[in-house]
Amino acid sequence: MIYDVIGDVHGKAMLLKKLLLKLGYHKSHSSGAYTARDRRAVFVGDLIDRGEEELETVTIVRKMVDDANAVCVLGNHEFNAVCYATEIPGNPGRYLRKHSAQNERSHAMFLKEFGDITSPLHRQWVDWFKTLPMWYRGFDFLTVHACFDPVSMTICRAATDGTLCLEGARKLRHLSSPRWEEGRAAQILLKGPDARLPFNLSFKDKSGNVRHKVRIRWWQARADNIYDDVISIVCTDEEREFFKKMTPPWHRRNAPDPGCIVFIGHYWMPPYEEPRPLSPNVICTDYSAGIGGPLCAYSHETGHEIELSRFTRVFP
Repeated sequence: MIYDVIGDVHGKAMLLKKLLLKLGYHKSHSSGAYTARDRRAVFVGDLIDRGEEELETVTIVRKMVDDANAVCVLGNHEFNAVCYATEIPGNPGRYLRKHSAQNERSHAMFLKEFGDITSPLHRQWVDWFKTLPMWYRGFDFLTVHACFDPVSMTICRAATDGTLCLEGARKLRHLSSPRWEEGRAAQILLKGPDARLPFNLSFKDKSGNVRHKVRIRWWQARADNIYDDVISIVCTDEEREFFKKMTPPWHRRNAPDPGCIVFIGHYWMPPYEEPRPLSPNVICTDYSAGIGGPLCAYSHETGHEIELSRFTRVFP
């Protein structure tokens, strides 16, 4: 069996269809789902937000999941959509994810296609997002949206009553906020570990938002300087040299050994770079399709070692 691990689609349905066809899938006349003999797609999450074809995207993936031709794990954008649409218990009109201007901007394309939180279509798809597992373990690989962390997995398994899905959560509020242990664990799995820059330093992300926290390269041992210990930091050459002179002030665990290949998305790898593993056993398949980059997949065959030839990309 070949497992095609597909990166963050972000509402780019045309790219997704192009990639599936290139991988050898065809559309079934009976069910309308994309299928391929001896192949199964594994989506790393973040099907929504940014793109203009979000309803078509989630429909394609759901049909494949329903026909057992695919598995899809929960991404932070699906998680955010659930929290955006869920009222805080006992606080009518207030939601687990604030309806702030910044959050509405990042969720704008979804709201445009699916309607506001009172829309039946909106509710239908939020309910489906709740059925997506927070990670998926195959025979010799594991897929999680942002980070492999056994401690966080243990906490989230208990918080979801063993289902790994938000629909099994006894207290979704606890999973939604870092004020609780469950929320901190969910954040690590879906967004990755982060750390605050020293001296109130900041940078602007790809969307122009000012950030004081940076994402840690959890898959590697601690680096000697801040720049080499973080990912997705946008800065000038001068700022980069500044960060390279600073020792990371945070404490973190070394990368855990998963004992198998781990597939992730989330990290917006540079679209102009050739896909390659992040470490001997960690592969990211997110190459920035959401902002005009290619949609990427890695075709893992059970029992086989990592090979660069198994990456497939399609461009807009």
